[in-house]
Amino acid sequence: EGADALRALRAIDPGVKVVIASAYSRSEVEEYLTEESWDALLRKPYNMEQLLVTIEELSVGQPEAAPP
Repeated sequence: EGADALRALRAIDPGVKVVIASAYSRSEVEEYLTEESWDALLRKPYNMEQLLVTIEELSVGQPEAAPP
């Protein structure tokens, strides 16, 4: 269940950026996830370029991850 996964992610890291991938419209997603916040919506079907642009937009201003 998507809402459960979203809550689990937020429990681990409240500041995590969340991209919802769905065939539903924005209003339908907002209706379904009424109590959850998310950062971007990718409408299915989407392509790799759309995914990369979305990730780049969300990562602007974010500190770089530490090397493993």
